[in-house]
Amino acid sequence: MARADNAFLVPDLIISGLLIMSAFLPPAHVVRGMILAYGMAAGVFTAAAFSALVRGEPGMVTMVAAAGSLVVAALLVVRQRAVSVAH
Repeated sequence: MARADNAFLVPDLIISGLLIMSAFLPPAHVVRGMILAYGMAAGVFTAAAFSALVRGEPGMVTMVAAAGSLVVAALLVVRQRAVSVAH
């Protein structure tokens, strides 16, 4: 459940909105939207993980989410480049 003192609520909602909007983009722009959303997610998750570390909490699950988001964004960039080279 969302708390009013959650500093990451708005960035999380923005990421969710970007992912949803990406699903409705024209096919030529879907990958770009997903790269933007997952890249932003990696940044937000990384900030959240280090924020937890500063508070003395482990934050490992959040760091795994950050790494996963970064990997997905990187894979999408590689896919987009491969598709653009093939055309």
